[in-house]
Amino acid sequence: MKMKTLKKIIALFFILTINSAIANAQFVSVEIKASGLTCSMCSNSIDKALRTLTFVKEVTVNLQTTSFTVTFKTDAPVQLEDMKNKIEGAGFFVAGMTATYHFNNQKITNDSHLSIEKNDYHFVDVSEQILNGDVAFKVMDKGYMLTKEYKKHKKKSAIPCIKNGTSCSPTAGTKTYHVTL
Repeated sequence: MKMKTLKKIIALFFILTINSAIANAQFVSVEIKASGLTCSMCSNSIDKALRTLTFVKEVTVNLQTTSFTVTFKTDAPVQLEDMKNKIEGAGFFVAGMTATYHFNNQKITNDSHLSIEKNDYHFVDVSEQILNGDVAFKVMDKGYMLTKEYKKHKKKSAIPCIKNGTSCSPTAGTKTYHVTL
């Protein structure tokens, strides 16, 4: 009987350890720079659109930089593409997106891929390193930055998916984001 109890305790410890690691690994916030804004009513339109997303906790607007800092609800899966679509649906464009994610000792190398919340993140133009804690990374895909900047960044990888804007992921239906630190 003691062996069964010990096995249960070990299993419970393992489950709690895994859940703790998962709970600590999540998106913290995103800073989005928008283009096409001409007045405070424009920024208000984007603010309202972003707040309709179920994973958004708070939106802070900076009119001087035409940027929006979006913080997220705890344990809510975040979809960067949904935020981009909301901004475009309000009649504007994303001129830059920097996401902050809480990592737990994750090793990355140049052209490595990392699965985060059911999406694939392809790290481009980075040195080998361990990511730990809150780390900001810039999304480098078309539609997530200005076209001029996108053309410059897509030359920094030998992998064809960044050059033609397609998914690198072997999993069907998974979105690939090309990112840099």
